[in-house]
Amino acid sequence: MQNFDEKALIGQVRLLRKQYAGSRGKSKFARALGISASTYSYYENDRVPPVEILRKICEVTGADLEWLSTGCKIEKNSHLGQIKNFCKNWMSPSVPARKGKLGLHGLQIK
Repeated sequence: MQNFDEKALIGQVRLLRKQYAGSRGKSKFARALGISASTYSYYENDRVPPVEILRKICEVTGADLEWLSTGCKIEKNSHLGQIKNFCKNWMSPSVPARKGKLGLHGLQIK
């Protein structure tokens, strides 16, 4: 089981909002979720939204709930009948790259 990272989840919510409504679209996104702009601001700044809101975010944006909550997507390979876990945390804007670590395609970050 993966550790829950609140900051990463909030970063994923922010990313989805920017893709859906633009960098200044907090009010538009809040309306689409059926909540006030001030309530949405709490979620994007420092509070994890309740499950109902996370589900609504996924419904509105088409995002996968597993990806939103963990940064990973679980896909099933129908030919092998196995479940594989493909983590996408390296794509998360809330996880900064660190020097000396391997980045995208195994390239070392300087």
